Amino acid sequence: VLSQLTRLRQLSLAPVSVGVAAPSVKEDFIREWLENNPREPVLIFSNFSTYLRELQKSIPGSLIITGTNTPQEKQKAVELFQGGKSNVLFANIQAGGTGLTLDRAGTVIFLDRAYEPTLNAQAEDRLVATTQESNQSALIIDLVCKDSVDEKINYMVKNKISITKIVNDYKSVEDFINAKN
Repeated sequence: VLSQLTRLRQLSLAPVSVGVAAPSVKEDFIREWLENNPREPVLIFSNFSTYLRELQKSIPGSLIITGTNTPQEKQKAVELFQGGKSNVLFANIQAGGTGLTLDRAGTVIFLDRAYEPTLNAQAEDRLVATTQESNQSALIIDLVCKDSVDEKINYMVKNKISITKIVNDYKSVEDFINAKN
């Protein structure tokens, strides 16, 4: 069930990541948002580092933090972002969601959410102002594909339903997706 959920999540994130030749509506949104807000510092979070690396390569001047970065590389990305050298920072929710000050951003976009609500909250907290010069308000955007596993995962996370409970309670992903909330 867990591996099937992961594949469905990747499909809703970027169909090409699972071998389906179809556009990514989430990537289209990111590109449009960046085009419409070229000077707005933004953090873009996902669980899927491989996809973030591909997306980051196609956005000139953007930065990235994943679990493969050394502590020094993470710190360099933070310094460049906080110093205004880049307005776009892609980050894996676990690798970039804790212990980093990224309060220059006024917006965070989640391409998907972690199963663990505390990891999502930690990622959101990267925007919490630490100085008076920092942004005092934040816009948090969740990209959720309607009628997909995204909706189910967001419901699960918001209601603090454990992924272990999902794996144990449902015999198939189809049962999970078709279950009434």
